This record gives sequence, C-alpha cells and structure tokens, in this order.
Amino acid sequence: MSIATLADEIPLKLTALSHLTLDFSGCHNITDKEVEYLGNQIATNLPFLSNLSLNFSGCTKMTEQGFETTGNHLANNSGELQDLALNFSGCKKISKPLKSALKSQFKYSGDRVQIK
Repeated sequence: MSIATLADEIPLKLTALSHLTLDFSGCHNITDKEVEYLGNQIATNLPFLSNLSLNFSGCTKMTEQGFETTGNHLANNSGELQDLALNFSGCKKISKPLKSALKSQFKYSGDRVQIK
C-alpha cells in the first residue's frame, strides 16, 4: 500500500481515531510530496486525534521542504492533539535548526512534542 492510498483512507474510515502510530523507518523511496499529503490528510481529517507518532527515520529522499510542510500542516490544524512524536533521524537533508523551529510552532511544548 502506498502512502497516498493510506492517506486517502483517512477521511473515509478513520475520522474518529484518537491515537495513530505509523512507522515508515527505512522506506527509502518516500518522497516529500507523499509525506506532505499524509500530513495534510491527518491534520484536516482527524479532529479527535490526541496522540500521533510518525517515524520516518532513514527516509533518505525526504528534504527540509517535506518536513517543514508536514510539520506546518500538523501545527496549524492540531485540534485535540496532545502528544506528538515525529522521528526524522537519519534524514540527512533535514537540519537540526529546522527541527527546533518546527517544535516551537506547536501550541504546547515540553515532553509532549518530540521531534528527532
């Protein structure tokens, strides 16, 4: 199943979801566009989501553009989101300063927002 196919299912079947964990670690063919689309679908179609964990560690095609756009979708439409873990470790095209800047965009901070 592709990320786009998974993302397309979110508004159809998962709108009442409160916890979501997706692990794409090591999926080297994931692109910025796919991650941006998934982030947008999660942010706009899961109004009751309180806990989100996305692992993209080692996804080497991802760049700062995909990371930043996905993070912005989540930060601007976080609704009920209380706990967030985003793992982009091993994504060599994403800088530490950008990760820190994204973390500061969320309404809440501290241990409830983890961005690697």
